[in-house]
Amino acid sequence: RAGEKKIKPVRLAYAGKLDSSKGIHELIRAYSLLRQQKKSVSLDIVGEPNGENRLRLHSALEGVEGVTVYPPMPQEELAEFLRRRDIFVLPSYYEGLGLIALEALASGLWTVATEIEGLISLLGGRVNQSGVIKYVKPPRISGVDQAVEDDLESFVAELADKLAVQVDKVTRNASFPASIQREIGEH
Repeated sequence: RAGEKKIKPVRLAYAGKLDSSKGIHELIRAYSLLRQQKKSVSLDIVGEPNGENRLRLHSALEGVEGVTVYPPMPQEELAEFLRRRDIFVLPSYYEGLGLIALEALASGLWTVATEIEGLISLLGGRVNQSGVIKYVKPPRISGVDQAVEDDLESFVAELADKLAVQVDKVTRNASFPASIQREIGEH
């Protein structure tokens, strides 16, 4: 209709291993919650699930609209792919550094990640407080890499909330601070 403002779709992205310890199933649940409020979002997942993860991922995606799964791609192609997205999500239960989140930030993507100590430390206070990255408290871990079931509901809710904050920035056409992007690029 004339005079109506067209809402630009907001594209979320995840790239990495597609298994439980990376929080991919909780990301899909959080995305579903987000999509109930914000219909103009989509989620692009890059990675290859294996074995039982393939069935579990397929089941988790059943009935969820706006999600596309892409096979793994070479680093240069992935970098270009991510630059065409708006928000990067790293819902991993644990990481040493979370280098992919650093690369996404350096490419100018608003980011949501779990509280990865190495990433928080590397980015420093100025970047961490700038709003370009929002952190989510990860669930407690049981055994080697299993999330404590009692923590998952609050983890999913917080992940959806932090995604909504970043989606709102994209929707408002907020500028990713150039000085922050330069500082990130120095890492």
